[in-house]
Amino acid sequence: MTNPLTRQRYNTLRRLPFITVPTLVVWGRDDPINSLAEGGMPTANGIPGARLIVYDNTGHSVPWEQPVRFPGDVLDFLRT
Repeated sequence: MTNPLTRQRYNTLRRLPFITVPTLVVWGRDDPINSLAEGGMPTANGIPGARLIVYDNTGHSVPWEQPVRFPGDVLDFLRT
C-alpha cells in the first residue's frame, strides 16, 4: 500500500509474526501498486520462516504474468 493513510488504517504487518504455518510470498519486482521494498520484503520478513520469490519483469498479477513458472514454484514449495 503506497498511500500512507491506507497503510496506517489497514496495517496488517503487525499481525504477520503470529502466522505459524509455512508461507510462500510471491512478488513481482515491477509491481506498480505495492513495491517490493514497501510490500514484499516487509511481508516476507514479518512472517517467521517465510520464503520469498521475486519475479523479474513482472507486475502485480504474478499468476497471470508468469503462468508457467508460478505453478511450478508453488508446487515446489508445497512439496517441501
